[in-house]
Amino acid sequence: MAIKNSPYLSVDPLVLDTREGYNLWSKKYDEELNILIKLEEENFLPDICGVEFSNALDLGCGTGRMSYWLHEQNPDAQITAIDFSEGMLEKAREKKKAEKITWIKSDLLKPFPVGDAKYDLIVSTLVIEHVKSFSQFFTNIRQAAGKNSSVFISGLHPSCFLVGISARFTDHETSRHILPQSFEHSISDVFNAARESGFEFVKLGEFKITEPFVERFPKAQKYLGLPLLFTIQLKG
Repeated sequence: MAIKNSPYLSVDPLVLDTREGYNLWSKKYDEELNILIKLEEENFLPDICGVEFSNALDLGCGTGRMSYWLHEQNPDAQITAIDFSEGMLEKAREKKKAEKITWIKSDLLKPFPVGDAKYDLIVSTLVIEHVKSFSQFFTNIRQAAGKNSSVFISGLHPSCFLVGISARFTDHETSRHILPQSFEHSISDVFNAARESGFEFVKLGEFKITEPFVERFPKAQKYLGLPLLFTIQLKG
């Protein structure tokens, strides 16, 4: 439950179904400076760089940010990307080298439609706050993970919900704050669901906004000192 009168609360927000919200957000998603993405790029992507892979799965791929990044890391790898927002997938498919990636429209809480394929690298970035059932989510990941696979997940830090921060954007037509539906969770919820699905926990990270970060991205000033991002690394 968010603290009342928090300075981070959206003004007159409209909460939409997650899919509907991201379909609307897709129109301008790539045009915005996303502080979480910048924080992730500095603190999370370096861990993935050291992983060798030939078959990768991007869960909740959005407009393809991570999928294209993975392709750059290993142009010979087979990369499959899943999202349930047709708007986000449409933007992803419009980009250069889209044919190098297999794009699939599907809900992450349903069995992944990848047949018997097993992946040695699975990533899911800035998605988990929208996942209602961690148990089903990690069960699906477990089924898609190959032997000794590496799994990397990043998300909005759970403490953000306490001060009224969740995924949000401003509708460029109505100027209204739009909140795609999110679910409050704790890091222990994530940990327990991953462990119960048979994964080994490798690394946990929690990252706050620092003064050097604000110097690079002044937009982050209002979040100075707050933990905004958490990351986990699992082993299959």
